[in-house]
Amino acid sequence: VGDSAVVTYRLIRPMARRSQIIKRIIDLILTFLLSPFFIVLAFVVKLLTTLEAPGRILVKRVRVGRNNIRFYQYHFRVYRNDAEERIRNGKSPFTKIGYLLRKSHLDGAPLLINVLAGDMSFVGPKAPNLNKYLRMNTKERNILSIRPGVIGYWCCDDEMEKIDDNEQKYIEEWNILKDVSRSEEHTSELQSLAYLV
Repeated sequence: VGDSAVVTYRLIRPMARRSQIIKRIIDLILTFLLSPFFIVLAFVVKLLTTLEAPGRILVKRVRVGRNNIRFYQYHFRVYRNDAEERIRNGKSPFTKIGYLLRKSHLDGAPLLINVLAGDMSFVGPKAPNLNKYLRMNTKERNILSIRPGVIGYWCCDDEMEKIDDNEQKYIEEWNILKDVSRSEEHTSELQSLAYLV
């Protein structure tokens, strides 16, 4: 491109631009619809967490997203300040509200911030951490051509090859029905999204 040499490893047909725009609009609509719920939840979590373990309520983890760009993925803090010491003593490291958040999968509700910021989508491939990203081969890095998702249809598959194939198929054949369908095969993954709703 111009005077610069460019190397690409995109071995799959990328998601069409129109599909990416439609998908982004759907993400923004869902984010705004869920925002009041998130604000109320964040207020309750802040209040209860401060009583038991003062400090910030959000924790951030480095992930690699679309086009290999690093971003911070946000979650509610579920552990007490003295979590390591409590684990050594055989006690629960969770705050009371943190335990409930973890059990109900609501500790991931702040991912709405990532969706709003454009780092993530509601449905898409899983965002790898830096260590996993460095170990990924060329074929596996193809998934980074779109935004990673909060959930994916392939979450419960155990075989990495099957996950890779499903992620690539999702990118190449995306349509709205793929994101909203409720087939029995994918019920457990969609329940995770239901916790956010």
